[in-house]
This record gives sequence, structure tokens and C-alpha cells, in this order.
Amino acid sequence: MEIGMPKPQRAQIEIIPCKVCGDKSSGVHYGVITCEGCKFCCATRVYYKQQILVQERLFRFPKMSGNKLLMKPPNVLVYIGEKEQRLFNNIAVNLMKCLNKNKYVVYELKKSQVLESPWKENTALLVMFSEEIEPNIAEAFRDFLENAGKILVFCSNFDHANAGLKFNVISDCTLVKINYKTMFDVPLYRGKYSYSLENSKCLATDDEGKSCILKSTHNTNTLIVSSVHLALDSSIVEDAQQDDVKRLLILKNILNEELGLETDFVKIPAPTPGCILVDNEELLPKLKNKIITEVYLGKLEKSIIYPNEQPGSEVDVKVPLLFENEFPDDIAFNKTAYFSNLKCKHLGIVVAFFPVLTSTMIAIESLRQYEGIVVVAGCQVTGRGRSDNKWISPVGGAMFTLHFSFSLSSQIGQRMSILQHLASLAVVHGIRKKPMYSKLDLRLKWPNDLFFETDKKFGGILVNTTLQGSKIDAFIGIGVNVANEQPTVCINSIIRKHNETTGDNLPLLSTEEVIAFTITELESLIDDFQKTGPKKFLSLYYLYWLHKDQRVTLTSLNKEAVIQGLDEYGFLVVETDDGKKLTLQPDGNRFDIMKNLIGFFRRSQSSVVNYQCPRQKNCVVDRVNRNRCQYCRLQKCLALGMSRDAVKFGRMSKKQREKVEDEVRFHRAQLVRPQGAAAPSHSTPQPTETSPDSSVFDHQQQPSSSNQHVSYINSGYTYNGDLNTFTTNGYTYTPQAIQFDLGSTDYVDSTTFDPQQQLESIPDANSLLITVVPPGPMTTNSHLELLTKTLTEAHTRTCLYTSEQVAEIMRKPPDVTAILCYKSMEHEQLWLDCAQKLTNIIQQIIEFAKMVPGFMKLSQDDQILLLKAGSFEMSVLRMSRYLDPLTNLVMYGETMIPSEAFTTADTSEMKLVNNTFETAKSIAELKLTESELALYSACVLLSPDRLGLKNVADVQTLYQAILKALKYELEQTHKLPYKGDVRVFDVLMAKLADLRDLSILHMETLAKFRCSAPHLDFPALHKELFSIENM
Repeated sequence: MEIGMPKPQRAQIEIIPCKVCGDKSSGVHYGVITCEGCKFCCATRVYYKQQILVQERLFRFPKMSGNKLLMKPPNVLVYIGEKEQRLFNNIAVNLMKCLNKNKYVVYELKKSQVLESPWKENTALLVMFSEEIEPNIAEAFRDFLENAGKILVFCSNFDHANAGLKFNVISDCTLVKINYKTMFDVPLYRGKYSYSLENSKCLATDDEGKSCILKSTHNTNTLIVSSVHLALDSSIVEDAQQDDVKRLLILKNILNEELGLETDFVKIPAPTPGCILVDNEELLPKLKNKIITEVYLGKLEKSIIYPNEQPGSEVDVKVPLLFENEFPDDIAFNKTAYFSNLKCKHLGIVVAFFPVLTSTMIAIESLRQYEGIVVVAGCQVTGRGRSDNKWISPVGGAMFTLHFSFSLSSQIGQRMSILQHLASLAVVHGIRKKPMYSKLDLRLKWPNDLFFETDKKFGGILVNTTLQGSKIDAFIGIGVNVANEQPTVCINSIIRKHNETTGDNLPLLSTEEVIAFTITELESLIDDFQKTGPKKFLSLYYLYWLHKDQRVTLTSLNKEAVIQGLDEYGFLVVETDDGKKLTLQPDGNRFDIMKNLIGFFRRSQSSVVNYQCPRQKNCVVDRVNRNRCQYCRLQKCLALGMSRDAVKFGRMSKKQREKVEDEVRFHRAQLVRPQGAAAPSHSTPQPTETSPDSSVFDHQQQPSSSNQHVSYINSGYTYNGDLNTFTTNGYTYTPQAIQFDLGSTDYVDSTTFDPQQQLESIPDANSLLITVVPPGPMTTNSHLELLTKTLTEAHTRTCLYTSEQVAEIMRKPPDVTAILCYKSMEHEQLWLDCAQKLTNIIQQIIEFAKMVPGFMKLSQDDQILLLKAGSFEMSVLRMSRYLDPLTNLVMYGETMIPSEAFTTADTSEMKLVNNTFETAKSIAELKLTESELALYSACVLLSPDRLGLKNVADVQTLYQAILKALKYELEQTHKLPYKGDVRVFDVLMAKLADLRDLSILHMETLAKFRCSAPHLDFPALHKELFSIENM
């Protein structure tokens, strides 16, 4: 079977002379032919004709072999154990040089996935390359082999008694010459093990006539073992004598002839310019004034862009975005078929079509300012799916991403997780609502797969959302196999099969028609949902879904349940055998989303806590608003089956849980006081009942919006046996009893703890120790001193290093090796390293914020806003602790390094580095004490002029109190002016503006870098605080 094979005689570029100088020389610049000798041509965007790779001329459509259909694109999995990632990358590249790229995807099978993930069902081949395979891992592989799996073993300690396979250690791992069929004396590097295999045939021998590649003929097993490195480049095995060309020929032959995998050659085309298409010509003038002229497509293998280049390195790809009159004559997009079937007022009325691009989801990032636009690809070369899965996207598929926005307070805004279900329903219902196609058995597999019948996937959905203020931007990526029967099944093959079976004569569909049907239906579904909510949508969804009354496994509870339907947020509602109803989500495995489901409502809640709702007991409880009302949250949990009887330690191992329970029992015994024993002198009430669980939803999954970094604010505590002491990330803090309140009144509702409640000493991984204090103004110096003491304690307990440790490291000479390491570090790696260290500091800043008196009494929204706005500024203050103003070296890890270690070629990045060092140095030169730095940090945190604050008066009250304490403290320690008549307090106030400017510069620079490197995965907390994206 052949798919997507370009005809060499047609895949050529037509070159015409430069219109300015007449030069015919050419070079490829992002897939566009330009004149290299004429800068004026490029500057004025004179693009030359390029023969576009279109499906009608350059691709042959595949023919189905029999009636065999695949459920999903088959995976080729590579197990390397704990070896370096570069080995997997190299093996994957070599495999894909041989395999049909339009049929197979190559993934790494990680050690943790072998025993837990459902990887076996859809694996076409397992490739092993590990010298240390553990017994339980090997047993799982043997089970896969016994169940008709295919395994290719390279130089691994894998044995199989039933198949008669044994391995032996080789002491001499050198270059050998092997003979395979008609290829003789092929130099290859030999690995650590040789093999003996009963009931086998020898595929290749070495120069001494010993077998080096064997294939088992035992029963139906397809097992091949190789003692030579067929899947590694010579550069990896460090032997330039290895013949990589013949090595790949041998590997390709084994994959095809011995293992039955398709190895047809499929050339990956280079990305091409995009074209703006509209049906209403009146839109063009406005679009021409607004539309960008170049679209960033991410990174791509350099040899794809420049055919003469050796593979290995990647380059950034940008392509022009032209209008229809500027584009070459042949556009492989049928405008008539699309716009005649599009019945939308908003979505899809502007099309950006790219004959070839990397991914529509990447391309639309450059076009996000154009709401309603749809990006369509004729062919994707790096399509993306759920959980970083690869989406095979050959010509013939409908591959598109559209963008629109809505309010956070809208029906969908309160239920963002429903978007993927709306999109999948739009595809299926958009086709089946047409009378002639109503009998096609197109179905929905929760949450984002499109199936034919019950077991054949023909499409999928990927949704990304970003939140900015109260506005949500949604990016919905859809891939549907329309005319491409590889890698699984397509709509037109389904239609053909239907016609053959029934005698009907249904016309085949074009990709343009399917896209138009889908977008039209999606706009209608969104409008209905925004007006009426989920009820109508759910009744329509159930007409097509596969899961009614299916049984699923709940890994967190180790039991099975029966699917009842979806809740209003699109999550599965199931009923266990004992009658409890639970809401479920997938565990994130990439192999089968319906396996290993986990419950959202994992925790149990104590029955004694008395919550009250400040509203009408009808608060919205979802992943965004769940912390706003504990009363309504608890009622929803109970309605979905959460038990009141005990605390379930859902994220602890059994050993950890038993240890905590032992500590609880011991501590309870210690709390039994003899009658008449003195009560503690401080006024903090003694807890005697479980505090509310602040993590009903499972935070191991990606939050649904940037508001969800509240999980970092309300989590991270571990119990250490003392109710008045808790630890977080290795730091211990003992809260003081504050004898005053910074507000005018004290109140309790469902978002706070009842100060009259006696809380039991049961640990809760997400509880907060709240010190309740009587109301009253803060007027005396003793109050200021107490506030200073409290903040100093919070600050010192949450700093990564003590003052003594910092001084000791500063006294040491700089580590030259470390400095050189950072100077030579790759640009992207340096960003990630800095982001990780910044994240570590911010984790401590968040803990500090929790300990600021009054901060946790602010509304949830204001807490989040203050942390997002001030975290970088506060990290610069902490940086000043680690900077030596005399040498201008900063403590980075365990050594001191200069700003030159962070040198980059980007001017904005260098400006950020220099300004950060200058600001931190200027603060360090003030020689602030730990108390003064703590108070100043709290002032920065509680700046009342942050845009978007809901309760400015409350924040202003806290700010003024801490500002007064800071001024009082400075008067005690910095009695003399800093310079002239300027006091330290005045300098610090002036620095507030500098810190804010620096924070803005940081956001701008980071945004620019992330646009250039969207594939990089920053730490979760970093993304929440410094990005509006939700990955």
C-alpha cells in the first residue's frame, strides 16, 4: 500500500527571473523561492512562482487492502530504560527513515508506563534497547509477545524461556562486519550481548560466521534479536567506519519483510506560503490593513527546508501570508465548496489556507488577534494531538484550527472543559444531520475522539484556552480523515463501503465540505449552549456517543463502575457497584484515554464542620470557582458520592499514609491533658476537627485556566506532628498569635474558618492554619514591632538560604567551570534553567504571602491577582540578598556568577538581564536588614494600585499598616540619610516604579521568547504566573 508518495518528476520548483535584476539563481527561504542576489526583491516582497504540492497532482490516494481497518494509528514504541534521551531520539529518527510516515508514529515507552499504561493494544512494534531490563518489565514484554505482539531487540538483556531465547555477555564490543542477504562485509558496531534462540532462523552473520541477527519461528511469535546496533547512527556509537546507508537498508528490510511493517518512502514536503481567502470581498480592505505578512510555524528539521543539508539540526520556520491575488494560480482549496456550505455569521468567514505547514495550532498563534479566523492545512508535517501525541496528517484530511473568544462569566466560560465535546459533536452531527449521510455510523468516543462504528478512529479534537482578565480565547484544532485511508479509516472509505453494502449512491465528501459542515454546526451549538446551557447539548451528544452503560476502571479507588453520562462540565459520571456516583477524568496516558480513569472527588470531608453560604446556596462550583464557597462545594461533592466518614489520602503512598496515621495517633495521645492543666498562654484556638480540604479537584491534571494557580496557594503543606507547626518544601514555620487585626471587623462565612470551631488534630495536606485575632486599630509601636517580627519570621523561613549561608558562599571564589558552563549553554536551555530557579523562588514567595497577616482573608481573586502581579518584583528583591554589590556577582545555585554568564544575542533579553542586575544591585547597596526586606516585600505584594483588584479598600488597609511598620523599622536602623537629604525609605518608594517597569519588561521578553520557542515546556507554576496560556 502506498500513501503520500510524491512523484519526483512533478515535485520541482519553477524558477522565473527576478523582476528587478533578471537573476535566475535561487535559494529556499522558508519554502519560498526568492532571488538571493537582489536584496530589493526580498525587501519589497517580490515572491516567485512555486509549484504548490497539491493532492490532485502530487499524491496518489491509497487503496484499501481488504476490509481490515485499524482502530487508531499504530504505534512503534521504543524502550530505552533509563538511558539518555538522545538515544531514543536517534533510534526514532532512524526508524522513521524506514517506516511509512503516514501510517506509523514512534513514541518512547517509559519505564513508568510499562506496568501502568494500556500500551499493548495498539502497538505495531516494540523496539528494545536497554542493557538493564528489570524482571517485572521483561515479564510485561513477554506477555506482549505471547499475545501476538512484535518485538525487535537490540543489544538488551532480554530473555524468554518459552521462546528459547537466552543472552550472553560479550566482553569485546567492537566493530564487526556482517553479511545480510546480498550485502556483505557491512561494518556495524556490536553491543554488550549475544543471543541464542531455539526454533529460529539466522538473518545475518558476522565475519566469523556467527549469527548476529536471529528471528524466532516459535509458534506465532514475531521476535527478532540483534547483537549489532542497526538503529543507531555511527555518531552515537562513536565509530565513523559504520556504514549508515547499508545499515538503514538492512533495518528497512527487516522491518518490512520480517516484521510486516510498511516501509514505503514518503517525502516530507517543505512548508509553503499561506493564502487569505474570503467570500465577501468587502472584508479585504480591512484585512489588508490589519493582517500580518509572515506566520511563524515553529521549528522543523533543517533538511526538510534545505534538501542539501544533512539531517539533525532544526531551524525556525516562517512563511509569508499572502492574499489570493498575490498567490500562485493553483490553490488546492475549493472556495466554492467551502463557502457555499458555510452558514456562519462569525466563525470561519476568513480562511488562512496553507498547502503545507507544520501545525495549524502553531500557525494560529500568529493570527490570534483575528477572531473567527480558521487556519486550514492541505498537509501537516508536525500535527499535534492530546497529551503531546503526534497527529498523522497526510493530504486528504480536513485539518484546521479556529479561534474565538467568550466571557469567563458566560455559560461556556463557566464550563470550559465542555468545548472539546461541542467540537466533536459538531463534526459528527454536522455530517449526519444531512439526510443522505444520516445512516453513516459515525460516533463519539469521550472525550475527544471521532469513531466509525465502535473501534475505528477517523478524527480527533484538541482544545487550548487562554485567559486574560475575564476574556477567554479558545483555539479548537480538528483533524478528520476525509479522503486519506491511512493511517486508519476515512469518511470517503466509509461512504464507499456503505454504497457497496446498501446499493446507495452517496456522493463522496471533500475536505472543504466537511470543514464547512463542522464550523457551521459548531457556531450553532455554541450559540445554543450560551443561551440555554448544557441540557439540549447533552441530549444531542448522547445520540452519538459510545459509552452508555460501559464499565470502566477507577484506578484511584481500585474498583469498577458503570458510565451514566456526562455532567454539565463534560466529565464522566459513573455509578459504582455500591451505588455511589462519581465524576471522572482520564489519568493522562497517551495510549487509551478511557483506561485508568481517576475520580475528581477523591478526598473525603469531615462531617462536623459547619459551613454557611453567603449567597443563595446556588454558587457555581467548577475548576475556576471551586474555592469561593466551601458550602456549595461540599454539597456538590456529597451529591456526587464523596464520603463524609474519613479522610482519604489520595496522593500519598501506603507507607506515607501509615506514617501520618501513626503520627496522628501519637499526637492525639499527647493532647490528652490531666484535668486542671494550664491552658496555652496564646490565644490561638486549638484545632480539634479537620479543616476543609482545599483540593477536591485533582491538581495533578493541568488547570483549566490561569486562575487555577490557586492550587499553588492552597497546597503544599505537610503535617509534622505539631498542630502549630507545619512544613512546606523543607522549611518549618511556627505561626505567632497576632494580637490585633488589620481590618475594622472580623467575620466568618463559607470562605473562612469558624473561629469558634474546635478543630481535631487530623492532618490535611491542603489545610491552612488560620490565626484568628480580635478586631481593633493598630496604633501602638508594639503592634508595629509585632507585625515586623511576624513578617521577618515568615521571610527568613521561606528564603532558600539563610544570611549565614549566603555570606559563606559569597566568600568562596567563583567556580570558573560553572561560569563557563552557563556561558556555553544553549539559548533555550538557559531560559529553562532560569525559569526553574525563578519558580523555586516564587514557590517560597507564595508561602511567604500566606503568612502575611490579613492576606489570606482577601478574596481569592485578589490573592491571585496580587501574586501574579508582584511575584517577579518580589523575586528581584530576594535576588538582592544573593548579589554582592562590590563584585556584581550573584549567587546562582551554589556558586557566584556574573551577569555575563547570561549573555544572549537578543537585545531585549540582554536589556532584561542588565536591568535586573542593576535593580537588584541598587537595592543590595541599601544594606537592608532581613526585617526591612521582609516588610518591603510585603509592601510590593500588597500594592493597592494593581489593576483589577476587587476589594481595594482591604488591600489598602493592609498596605498602609505594613508601610507604617517599614517606616518605623527604617527609623530605628537607618537614622542617617542615604544621600543628601534622601532617606532609605524615599529610595525604596522610588524603586517601586522601577520594579514594576522591570516586571513589564520581563513579561514582554518572555512572551517574545515563547513565540519563538512554543515547544518548550516551562514549569507549571511559571506558566501560570507569567503566561495566560493553559496547556
